[in-house]
Amino acid sequence: MSSRLSFNNDGDHCQIVVKDVFDIRKEQFIHDTTLRNELLKMKGKSLKKVPTLPITIVPEMEGEEIREGIAGYIMQLFDGNSEGKTAYDLCKKGLDRIFDCTPNDKKDSLTDKIEREMKLLTGKQYLKGFLEYNTEDKKYRAVEKYKNPRSQTRKFIESKINEWVKTSQQTLKSI
Repeated sequence: MSSRLSFNNDGDHCQIVVKDVFDIRKEQFIHDTTLRNELLKMKGKSLKKVPTLPITIVPEMEGEEIREGIAGYIMQLFDGNSEGKTAYDLCKKGLDRIFDCTPNDKKDSLTDKIEREMKLLTGKQYLKGFLEYNTEDKKYRAVEKYKNPRSQTRKFIESKINEWVKTSQQTLKSI
């Protein structure tokens, strides 16, 4: 059984999609009829009011999944009190309660993936001039004049982050 934010054909086993609406595919691979029937009852139900887990990323994630997992933390960088965050800080926040039990090599690999995604975000297509990378302390932080942005600017920043989150890996490779 696998669970993802969007459908990805993972082969001959049950696949659950847990985005805005619960979906289940290939349920015939679930041998426990009680579990299969309960999952089928959930099919098509909204997940918007379900409490969220504090864990927003896991080491196995790539591209869009990582971007989606750290987007909320990036908006926090525009808070006037934020001193910025390193890619490692974002990794730690995203892993939350599983951080301490995640092997160091997995944390390092995930931090590298986050670093790649953040370079794209701070590039010219998205938030260049709004979000910057400091090479001395290796932190990403809002440009001073955009800390605590006005409503219109905040909406613009959120839209650019959402655009970055939703950009397919294929599009990112061509940048």
